[in-house]
Amino acid sequence: MPKSSLWVEEYRPTSLSDVPVQEKIIKDLKGFVKKGSIPHMIFAGPVGSGKTMAALGLAGDLYGGNQDQYFLKVNCSNEGVMVRRKPLPGEGGGEIQKAKRRKRVTGTNKRLRLREEILNHIRSPAMGKIAHKLLYLLDFDEEDSQTQNALRRPMETYSENCRFVFSVENTSNIIDPLLSRCAIFRFGRPSVEDISKMLKNIARKEDVEFTEDGIEVVIEVSNRNLVYAINLLQAVFSVEKKVDKKLVYESIDSFRTGELKNMVITAFRGDFQGARKSLMDILIKGGSNPGELLHEIQKEIYDLDAPDPVKIKLIEKIGKYDHNLTQGKNKRIQLENVLAHIARIGERIRH
Repeated sequence: MPKSSLWVEEYRPTSLSDVPVQEKIIKDLKGFVKKGSIPHMIFAGPVGSGKTMAALGLAGDLYGGNQDQYFLKVNCSNEGVMVRRKPLPGEGGGEIQKAKRRKRVTGTNKRLRLREEILNHIRSPAMGKIAHKLLYLLDFDEEDSQTQNALRRPMETYSENCRFVFSVENTSNIIDPLLSRCAIFRFGRPSVEDISKMLKNIARKEDVEFTEDGIEVVIEVSNRNLVYAINLLQAVFSVEKKVDKKLVYESIDSFRTGELKNMVITAFRGDFQGARKSLMDILIKGGSNPGELLHEIQKEIYDLDAPDPVKIKLIEKIGKYDHNLTQGKNKRIQLENVLAHIARIGERIRH
């Protein structure tokens, strides 16, 4: 395989039998495949616990080489999901429209294209021996109750064509009408043994020289986040050509500091979208809670090329968002608000 490829993508499962974690859940999903009947489902659990692995493995067993035709994945934290503004087709005309969260033309066009892709996917029936398509909505608990309510009717109207699979961290953020329509699978953090076996398997296939304590530290630092663990393994190997305890600790300190510094500088230059993408990458990898990230962002603000009064205003604002986090408000939105505020301040200074 190309050396430049991401291992987290290269080693995505193509069958439920390839999923190295969540043994009981995988067994239940295999039972659905055997019966040929898939319910609407909620996969609930922390980031990196194997939810997307399970969805991809399920799609692989159901559709084989036709997965692209019958399985659609939408990342709600990046794209948003549909908000119902008018009646659905078959209910007196009209259509589902995307929530217009920003008024940029390019963003609107992108959402329109995604909306049409989703609608086409759930409207058209599966062909041949395929009973249902799958729509996988990643990070769906980032959506508000209005958006969630908007999906109740599509689930009913198009249930013969498509099954919905919602990936969430916590079911407490999901409205009761959706919970009652779904089979709920709760993903715990994968065991150390399962992650160790998976990492060693990847390492051997990639000719990675590793030590036992190196693998143990990768698992510890990743907080048993599968995606972060694989990315960290590859990051250490790509620089040092081997993985041991000392090199992992050195790499993670350098890697995290560099990422955060670049994210804050990017925001301060006015590139909110670039900074937001960096934030999404950091959150996906895991390893830090939102409060820790805010404090690390605050440290980077001290080093900004800006007057002290500006730094003081930014730090005061971070304190407000830190308080919001302690009140249980959406972590991603609070962190994005921090970056947006940094970008606005940076724009004012330049103009």
